[in-house]
Amino acid sequence: MLARANSQFFLTLLPLTSSALIAGIYILTAPHLSLKPQHRVALMGLIVVVGLGSLSFFLFGVIA
Repeated sequence: MLARANSQFFLTLLPLTSSALIAGIYILTAPHLSLKPQHRVALMGLIVVVGLGSLSFFLFGVIA
């Protein structure tokens, strides 16, 4: 029962996190959006944290 709830939560969370990652990467690489260096570093850190969080949730949350 708990594994099913975790997989349902992951399926709900997946579109949100993937959309956030795509938007963050677009903002980071768009030439017409010039970010200050500290904002660029913060956004890169956020992208890494969200990506690793969703990967770890997929690997450890769905399997368990």
